[in-house]
Amino acid sequence: MRGRGHRSRRAARRGLLPLESNDATYRGPTTAGLGLAVSDINAAGGVLGQPVCQSVEEAGDALDLESGEESVATLLEDDMSVVVGTTRSEVAEAVVPELSDAEVPLVAVGATDSALSGVSPYFFRTIGDTTAFDDAFARLAQENTADSIAFVAQQGAADQLEDRDRLRETAEAAGSECVYGCDDTQLAVDSDYSDDVAAIVASGAETVVVLTEPTSLFMAAYAPAKTGANVVTVGASFQIAVEGHPEFFGTVSGLVNGARPTEGFVQRIEEWASATDAPEPTIATLAGETYDAVVLAALAAVRGQATDGATIAANLRAVAGSEGGTECATFRRCAALLEGGHEVAYRGVAVDAPIDADHDLASGRFSVLGYAEDGTVVTEPVDEIVGTKQEQSGD
Repeated sequence: MRGRGHRSRRAARRGLLPLESNDATYRGPTTAGLGLAVSDINAAGGVLGQPVCQSVEEAGDALDLESGEESVATLLEDDMSVVVGTTRSEVAEAVVPELSDAEVPLVAVGATDSALSGVSPYFFRTIGDTTAFDDAFARLAQENTADSIAFVAQQGAADQLEDRDRLRETAEAAGSECVYGCDDTQLAVDSDYSDDVAAIVASGAETVVVLTEPTSLFMAAYAPAKTGANVVTVGASFQIAVEGHPEFFGTVSGLVNGARPTEGFVQRIEEWASATDAPEPTIATLAGETYDAVVLAALAAVRGQATDGATIAANLRAVAGSEGGTECATFRRCAALLEGGHEVAYRGVAVDAPIDADHDLASGRFSVLGYAEDGTVVTEPVDEIVGTKQEQSGD
């Protein structure tokens, strides 16, 4: 139990400034996760007796990769305490230095790289980094060993090729042989993927890992020639890619960076979106991560007894359970424990990994999504696969 003195109420800023993704795929779940979290927090009495304010900005206007300084100026005009939203890793790297100077933390939903780890306590992400993803992929490969594996990526797409190289090494270490897409020269340059499909069929690959975006383009090309190979998509686009291709039911799965929420939470998200005319929350994992990001920031303010960004940044590690504490799964329960002088470990919808000394997730939770032959969504238990962050090589 931790005792408390006189409650200090520093002047509250306007509140949360969530970022609404400019990608329609992510707008629905992000908006729903943010909205439901703010609603739940305010229904529980708000933060330090004050309601959480919310302002949503289009990411295309608010975050500009080419000019982090101008982007931050746009964000800071609303005088918020914390920025929450879908953010690519390279965008986070562009804006975090400016946000750090303003003492405003960025809780980045979707950023995967750990280049900012240890650089600033004003950066926190909700999903595991690339090394944690690789670790999860290795565990999945070991559990579902395939003797031969093919990779689908686009020539010249640096991010896809980087992913291919890492995952190929991981698969080979797990006992698989790469039979197609193993090096850049094997990747076709045509837009309809016909050459890739022909080569994959000829290779006899037992598992096909699809890294290209949008995944649905390859799926459409592969459907007529579909063999008995299992198809694994990487990322949350899995559900969208399979739509319209029932022939893949039972043989396609997706490794998703994030824990899939319970059906009860998904129902609450859908009900909130329907009641507020918000975009449909198509990706439940993203909605859960966004929800948890807002709750973690609010609990950090409660623990620190102030709503400024510096206080939130200083208390994120503690409320995420890095310093122990009583496990709790809702803002109402966790806030009540904090007000009573207890330490807490928030174990919410999708984010429950402790934050390490670098102010970074020590591990990441991952889900394996799939469709049964009748079209029913099949989900591995949300805590089935945990990828652990590894030390990055200095090479």
